[in-house]
Amino acid sequence: QELLQRYVFHVVPVMNPDGVELGNQRTDLLGQNLNRSFGNATVKQHPAVFAVQTACTVAHKVQGGVRLYLDFKAHSQKKGAFLLGDAATDASQAASRLFGYALGRRCGIFEYEQCNFADRAVGSGKSWAARTVGAELSFTLESNYCRGHHSPELLTPRHWRLLGGACLRALLDLDLLRSEERRVGKE
Repeated sequence: QELLQRYVFHVVPVMNPDGVELGNQRTDLLGQNLNRSFGNATVKQHPAVFAVQTACTVAHKVQGGVRLYLDFKAHSQKKGAFLLGDAATDASQAASRLFGYALGRRCGIFEYEQCNFADRAVGSGKSWAARTVGAELSFTLESNYCRGHHSPELLTPRHWRLLGGACLRALLDLDLLRSEERRVGKE
């Protein structure tokens, strides 16, 4: 409830439903890698990417900015769940690391050690959001079906729901910390 009072959420369940249905994890039916189309998307060639860019741009201009850009993806090689961020400045690097730390405190399947908070990937959603709409917290949350270093257990939809919820609680943790810092600064 607290987050719903603070933010407007834009949720895109699957950007590439037709491609995924046919087994194309990274490309759509036209063979386009949608996660390298940000910044160059057109409504005709990349309608889903274009829609996400439009929603983020409107949020940036009209709704007070983009607080968190989070893209969930499956990783084919690295095990576990971890963040890839695009933090271009020392301030955004610190904020990204703090979010990762808060997420790790909230969710046992998250592996902070595997994170890369300065993983710029031109054309990706996270890099586009960090650079174009100033999303200080801009990530791809990567996950494999294998849990990773902490357990041989396979990750299931139940785990991913827990991870998604932990992302929201970590965001609230950062907001509450920021509010406390402001309060202490005024005293």
